[in-house]
Amino acid sequence: MNAIYKYSEMLGETTIAENREEGSFIWENYYDPAEQLNQYDLTLYVRDEDDRYVRFEETHIQKAYALERVLELLEMAGLKAERIFDSDTGKEVTDTTGKFCIAARKA
Repeated sequence: MNAIYKYSEMLGETTIAENREEGSFIWENYYDPAEQLNQYDLTLYVRDEDDRYVRFEETHIQKAYALERVLELLEMAGLKAERIFDSDTGKEVTDTTGKFCIAARKA
């Protein structure tokens, strides 16, 4: 899962644009810390079979959860966390972890 740190500090209010061989994209990110919602608007330019670029637009909204809250929800669902780690490093989760993974099983 993406951590709150990733939404608030790594992505925050940013715009990312890339131009690739098969197409281009613009990613505009917005994070609302009060609602803990991350929204990103994605504009894609994809090459079609006629070698023209077609524009597509998408909006995605993601809810941010603190690790502690995820653990509470797992417990409420009858699950127990067996292992928690930083998805990028494989090490312990820290205050600057961008994404974490939880392995859980029935309690």
